[in-house]
Amino acid sequence: MNRKKIIIISIVVIVSALIGTVTLNIMKAKRQEDKKLAANEWFLGQTDYLNNILNFLDSMDTVYSLYLSGSMSKTDFVNYNTLLKQQYAIMDNEYEQYKKDNPIKMGTQSYISQSGITAIDNIRCEISKCINDCVVNGEPLDYYNMIYTYMAHNENLDSYFCEFTVCFRWLLETDTFEQDYSTLVNAWNDRINKLKGEQ
Repeated sequence: MNRKKIIIISIVVIVSALIGTVTLNIMKAKRQEDKKLAANEWFLGQTDYLNNILNFLDSMDTVYSLYLSGSMSKTDFVNYNTLLKQQYAIMDNEYEQYKKDNPIKMGTQSYISQSGITAIDNIRCEISKCINDCVVNGEPLDYYNMIYTYMAHNENLDSYFCEFTVCFRWLLETDTFEQDYSTLVNAWNDRINKLKGEQ
């Protein structure tokens, strides 16, 4: 009889410990889920990152314009392009870390927020391709191929940025999350006009 009591008490203690562990894990998961952002809010919060991208693209445009106009030597261009690659790799890694540290809450993605996030990813990919395609094996492309490649990537960037802007405006007008996007849109439009003037 005494042995039965010990077995029953042991089972009760083990079951209680398991229930306590499961409860703590559920509470911890709920707390982590509460820290996640809704997809619309996460997407609308990306203006700082896009402003950094625009600043980076201004630097990139300057380097490529100087080289294509003959104001920069081939060696200097390759060196600056390498620096641009390194700078962009740092920006890209920081963005990836931001995505890991600030996950999107499950079930909050809309078609618009997903399209906008995809546009950001396409912008990132296009910048990387441009930097890598214009210098191959430490040698810049010849003049006409360089112009063609650079302008083709810029057209793609314009298209992706337009997708981002449409999604951003749509969410801004339909969501209660308010943010001033005019500075970002104006900066992009200035960049497009500047590039068109250089053609």
